[in-house]
Amino acid sequence: MSKADICFFCKKKFGVLRWRHTCTECGQTVCADCSSVKDYLDRRLCTYCSESIAEGMASIKTFKSDNIAGYSISESFEKISSATWRQDKQASLDNIKYQAYKLGANALVSLEIKDKRKKRHGRGDEADFIYQYLATARPVKMGKTNDQASAETSIAGELEKLAALKEKGIITEEEFKTAKKKLLG
Repeated sequence: MSKADICFFCKKKFGVLRWRHTCTECGQTVCADCSSVKDYLDRRLCTYCSESIAEGMASIKTFKSDNIAGYSISESFEKISSATWRQDKQASLDNIKYQAYKLGANALVSLEIKDKRKKRHGRGDEADFIYQYLATARPVKMGKTNDQASAETSIAGELEKLAALKEKGIITEEEFKTAKKKLLG
């Protein structure tokens, strides 16, 4: 147990009504107000770690197959999986995205989420069922293909030239906007 007297973030003193919690990601001692339990991880995270992980997970793209047109895979990791005994498929997907985020991947390919219904107890119409969701995917690092990257570079160069012409007074603001619209499609 941590011997910290105050919360790392809000600096409020710990006591009978304000308990110490440890962020399982960064290890800081924080209060309940500055931390929360993430269902997909079943662990407590401080607000800062929770927000940075959420942003990282939100940036991960998911694909049902290996066909990711316009992108190329620069690094591929071992297949990962997550099994949850909840009524929520999103928890399995979030757990997979978290694992990919920790690996440094920016995409998941061959994503599959299967559900299995299992009987817990009871008979007939009174039977109680629970669901297991199993998510599997292959995390990858991907980037844009050379064709796509060079096209974006040439468009950026053209936009810079247009901006320079506008600054010199050679073209008007309206002409600049029209040319920019044509470039960006």
